[in-house]
Amino acid sequence: LAREGVVRILFWYRARHGLERGDPAMPFPSWELQVFLTQFQGLAESGGEAISSGCQAYEIGGAFVLLFLLLWLAYFTIMLYYGMRNGHAKWRHIPIKEAVADMKAAIAETQQKDIPWYTKLGDMKKAIGEVVVRGEWEQEDHEHRKDLVHTRFTDRWGPAFDGHHGSGWWYGQWAMFRALALGVILSAVLRPRDNAASCLTLGVLDTVIMLFAHPDGDWIEWIKNTYRVIMNVAVVGSVLSYIEGTMPESVFSNAFQLLSIISMVPLILGALFGPLLAVFGQIKSCIDCVTSATGGPPAGP
Repeated sequence: LAREGVVRILFWYRARHGLERGDPAMPFPSWELQVFLTQFQGLAESGGEAISSGCQAYEIGGAFVLLFLLLWLAYFTIMLYYGMRNGHAKWRHIPIKEAVADMKAAIAETQQKDIPWYTKLGDMKKAIGEVVVRGEWEQEDHEHRKDLVHTRFTDRWGPAFDGHHGSGWWYGQWAMFRALALGVILSAVLRPRDNAASCLTLGVLDTVIMLFAHPDGDWIEWIKNTYRVIMNVAVVGSVLSYIEGTMPESVFSNAFQLLSIISMVPLILGALFGPLLAVFGQIKSCIDCVTSATGGPPAGP
């Protein structure tokens, strides 16, 4: 990562000063932002565990890790705030009438095509999915702008707000703050009751934000994320009830397993629906190719 970072910095510097042509597909250096978005909680947990290790050297190292994460999160928040306030990212709201009209046109076009039923089903699913999109972040064209400040901003910070609504661009910062807090709580707060209560408080705050702020860019994602945070609150609440002694162990074991299944299965099935259709389509295409090449289905034994 260090070597790649140095290469990207040099490439970006030379491209910005006209020494060589920049590559819009690989802007400097949004890759590390995506790493932070996915690994932030793990970094926070490592810092929290080091602080609570009892070893002075580890405690100092953990403190530096957490300080770095806090400073980076503050820098990240300030850059996004000023970029949004100055209009460097443009959100275009899609009226529901326009979305419904596009959906009807796409469905009618799909029905007229002479394609297999599974391909039609996938295309219709995609067309219906477009109606729930609340808007989109507009991207300026690299080749037709002399001032690339808007493009550079969206290239640089886009992964943090691309999936969110124009009024919910700040949810990326909240998600990183929540990950930082959870990482420290899970590793540094050693009393089980305090640990579970702190996680439950963060879960309730996240649920309130999802229910009333609607930060996602389309309604399907909002439904999935709201369902996820509500089920997280239910699971952590059952753990806290067991720790407090208000729920018997047998009831807790069954409730925990049931809540875990209920929370995961719908999300997994929803995520696998599209890929399974694609796999089925590829298998059917291979069978059709074999059938057409041999003049009929493969002979039996």
